[in-house]
Amino acid sequence: MCLVDLNSAKQVASKILSLDDDRKSLVVSLLWAWWDARNKANAGDKMLSTEEIIYKAKALRSDIILYAQKMQDKEIKLKSAWTPPPSDIVKINFDGAFS
Repeated sequence: MCLVDLNSAKQVASKILSLDDDRKSLVVSLLWAWWDARNKANAGDKMLSTEEIIYKAKALRSDIILYAQKMQDKEIKLKSAWTPPPSDIVKINFDGAFS
């Protein structure tokens, strides 16, 4: 089923969101690059060629993938939090200050 065959924005969004992550990020990137180029042309800027819009979409997709990987790495780091020692061990915190 093509996006063109769908009858509403809700159906289009549902279809895009049901795609695998790689394809979803490519479609969203293309739609954004196309929308951005159209808005700039409407504001009087030079109309981008199809190749330029595709290039922008692929660059944005690469940025999305890199950002997702960084967030995933950050999430993994956040999950490694302090855990209390076993009940038979006493943990004493000190920072060198004395009062």
